[in-house]
Amino acid sequence: MNQTTMILAGPDEGVLTRSAYPAFNRAGIRIEAIIDTPDRLRDVMATTAVDLAVIEANIVGSPDEALALLSGLGDVPMVVILPVTWKGYHKRFVAELPNLAVGLTGPVNWPELASKLPGELRQRGYRFEKTLGERKEQAAPQPAARRNQDHPPTTVPISSSVKPYNSYTNPSI
Repeated sequence: MNQTTMILAGPDEGVLTRSAYPAFNRAGIRIEAIIDTPDRLRDVMATTAVDLAVIEANIVGSPDEALALLSGLGDVPMVVILPVTWKGYHKRFVAELPNLAVGLTGPVNWPELASKLPGELRQRGYRFEKTLGERKEQAAPQPAARRNQDHPPTTVPISSSVKPYNSYTNPSI
C-alpha cells in the first residue's frame, strides 16, 4: 500500500521540519519535500509528482505575490494557510485558486490539521491513487541551515475564533 505524498512549504523550513513534519508523518502522509523559497517551490512542484501541497502563503511577501505563485503551481490540490494579517483576502484566494482544497488562517495547530486533513479531503470527494492514512515512520528531512536543533517550538493551538476561509472547508478544522 502506498502512502499519500505531499509537499510542505512555508517561510521557515526549520519550524516546518520540527513542527509540521512529525504531525503529518504520524498521520501517515509522506512528505516529499520541505521548501522555504518560492523559486524552489516552483521547481519542486514542476518536477515532483505529489498528491497534495500544504503551503503557508507568507512564503512570499504579499497576498498578490502569493496568488501569482500559487496559481502557477499546476493542478495539485492545495491546503493554503494565510497569515492572520491577510484574512481580508480570503475571498480572492477562494475565487482565484480552483485547486484550493482547504484554506485556513494561521496560526495552525499542525497535529490537529494533520489528523483531520485526510478525512476532510475524503469527505469533499478528493480521491488519491495512494491511500491516505497509512502509518509508516520516516526520518525527517534536515533543513540546510538548521541541523542540530533538538527542541521543537511550542505549537499554538488554532483558536476557536480562527475559522477556515474556504467555503468548502469544514469549520471543525
